[in-house]
Amino acid sequence: ANGKFLFMNQLPRMLIETIIVCGLLLLIITKLMLGNQPEEIVPLLGVLALAAFRLMPSANRIVNLSNGIRFQMPLFNELYEDLLIIKNKGAKETETCLQKPESRMDFENVVSVEELSFAYPEIEKQVLNNISFSIPKGKFVGIVGPSGAGKTTFVDILLGLLAPSKGKISVDGKNIYDDIRTWQANLAYVPQSIYLIDGTIRENIALGVDEKEINDALINKVLQMAELYDFVQELPAGIDTTVGERGVKLSGGQRQRIGIARALYYQPQVLVLDEATSALDNETEKSITDTILKLKGQITIIAVAHRLTTLAQCDFKVKFENGKAFIIK
Repeated sequence: ANGKFLFMNQLPRMLIETIIVCGLLLLIITKLMLGNQPEEIVPLLGVLALAAFRLMPSANRIVNLSNGIRFQMPLFNELYEDLLIIKNKGAKETETCLQKPESRMDFENVVSVEELSFAYPEIEKQVLNNISFSIPKGKFVGIVGPSGAGKTTFVDILLGLLAPSKGKISVDGKNIYDDIRTWQANLAYVPQSIYLIDGTIRENIALGVDEKEINDALINKVLQMAELYDFVQELPAGIDTTVGERGVKLSGGQRQRIGIARALYYQPQVLVLDEATSALDNETEKSITDTILKLKGQITIIAVAHRLTTLAQCDFKVKFENGKAFIIK
């Protein structure tokens, strides 16, 4: 699309220049055929040529702006209704984000995956095909399998980001999609790449919480759980130390630990780790894996990983392959 746009943006300039030159040549030929002498034609041609070449840049700008508007309009039309809703909410000073649910879905015993299937729109092949297994509360479960086997798709369904084509995920017998927001209140998610704002450690851990409502005692508790407490205490500004844009002042392991601390700040019952240590060196990965293992039994941990060493001490693994899921010890 960009290639076509750039081509169409340059084409009018060439056409305008060609038309002007051809027009001047045609005028010369016509004048000569009518019997005009060359010395009579030159002043007229000079005036016309000067006017044409002064107008050409303006004509090019008008055409380029017109092309730019036409190129962007389809996207704008797609977003227009959403932009209008945001504008109206802003004018009324109402919240534009989802409100935090007042309660959590009860989770006392087990998460059950029951005959779960999923296929992306317009793709016939099932990414997940009739998979079933159970995750008892407090267990550390590893999700393994080759790329494209459906691990991330399963995690997205568990997080409530995708709805299954068939089957369900239930918690103590209740379908999570009957009240997805109360189920999501139980979850915390740690991705491979942690996003940090150019703010303090305190602000990054309690991301999204109003500054007046941040619980510093809980901040210190989750720093201890993520094994960052001693490091933070040694800093001159403590938890008020700024981390820099995207956490440039911290090491990769420290950024990942802040991601874990952020997840624990919301006191989840289920912690989902999606390749959370794959970008780290072996020593740092082992250190963070040891930190995660200390949470074993306190909360349910579901970890997606390619390195089997990360999952060496999990209670059991679920292997995804060819749309199926198998429990392996």
